[in-house]
Amino acid sequence: MGLSIHYRGNFKNPADLALMIEEVVAIAKTNHWEYFIFENEFPNLTFTQNPDKENLYGICISPPECEMVSFSFLSNGKMCGVEKLQINKHLKNLEEEEEEDKNLYYLHTKTQYAGIEIHKKIIFLFDYLNTTYFEKFELHDEGRFWETRNEKVLKTIFDRYTNLIDSFQSTLENIPMNDGESAEDYVLRMAEFVQKNNSIKDNNSEEEELPKLDIHDENEFKKLKLSIEHGASYFSEGNTNVPPEIEGQFLDNITNFENAAKNANQITIFEKLGKPEYKPESTLTNDEIIIELGKTQLLMQNHHINLDVLADYINEERLIYKFITEELFEHEITDMHIPGLQTCFIYEEFYPNHEYDLKRDTEDFLRMFFNTKDDYYHRSHSEEATNHITLNNFRSLFKEFEMTFFEFQEITFDEQDAIVRFNIDFWAKIKGTDTKINYSGDGSLSFKSEYGYWYLRDVTLPIID
Repeated sequence: MGLSIHYRGNFKNPADLALMIEEVVAIAKTNHWEYFIFENEFPNLTFTQNPDKENLYGICISPPECEMVSFSFLSNGKMCGVEKLQINKHLKNLEEEEEEDKNLYYLHTKTQYAGIEIHKKIIFLFDYLNTTYFEKFELHDEGRFWETRNEKVLKTIFDRYTNLIDSFQSTLENIPMNDGESAEDYVLRMAEFVQKNNSIKDNNSEEEELPKLDIHDENEFKKLKLSIEHGASYFSEGNTNVPPEIEGQFLDNITNFENAAKNANQITIFEKLGKPEYKPESTLTNDEIIIELGKTQLLMQNHHINLDVLADYINEERLIYKFITEELFEHEITDMHIPGLQTCFIYEEFYPNHEYDLKRDTEDFLRMFFNTKDDYYHRSHSEEATNHITLNNFRSLFKEFEMTFFEFQEITFDEQDAIVRFNIDFWAKIKGTDTKINYSGDGSLSFKSEYGYWYLRDVTLPIID
């Protein structure tokens, strides 16, 4: 909790890194700030496509009473701090995980205890570095000084944060914890106390109005409670569009879940269902299987347990009934009682269906590739394939695509590699005209298996050069 700055961006010119470091060092020395220099040159004075997980490039500074401010980058030129790199080092390829872990490239520094003047200096430093060395730079200042350059606004917000924190700390110091009261219940009680009491008396017995907690402050206290009890960590992006009411409800759901899980026991699904009587699969006819499977699924739904089956199978009713009664019944779950909580399983998580996954992944990629109405492909998938440059150059020539025919021809795979072959017809409309060009023929997508998932490796389409 405390006023912070959130930021992200890219380094503009890899050859300028040493110069930026030199300038930041000079500013740090002038202000008597501590600093640390990482690598001072990018490899071969250029950016790499896949970021190096072992090194950071740039510098960080530590003004007094301020969290570290990082002007550091991965070898791909994207901003990244020491903590974010350490958290994500286990990932095999950082670049591939960018969309799944957007926090990797989003940094923050808390200036609450450093004071207004240092906060302003940091903002001015970001302003200069952005103009000179950064690109695609975004910054959200909780003090609003970056956006407004209004010192009165900054002071008002600083005072509000300070009063809130001081009020809460004072309450903690003067009201002891009750016997048998847990830490999280104590923090919650103190937060409610501060909220309900909107005034205190100072040493001169003059009444001073306390800042009233709004929904944003309530959410901060909920996060503090979760941090104390469950070790929760939060990576705020600052510019989120999630309404605070929704965030508060989400935090309440997490609290309810954690509290229920804390004292819950592990039981089998068979026990959760009340140890129902059931008939062995081998004793049932095909007609009886359909009836018994329906009864079993209804019983599971009444106990908030669901099993989804994604693909189609031969004798599916018998297969799934046998799976439920002989395997899923013995699966252990945490026995929690939370209104609305569903325990969900997918058959393919127990028995992966590679053919189904490969078909789905192929259809999903082609659907995104041919969709030019939004930039989802560009933001998320434009560098997936090893031949993405050729694909993207082709795609950039046209303003619209439509797939008129598609049929799978062959799917082959082993433990590591897979290839999907298909026949496809589509037309593409040239930018600036209504002219359509038709493409027809064989295509293929190749995949590589990593961590139980298929990752796209190469794309072939019937494109005429």
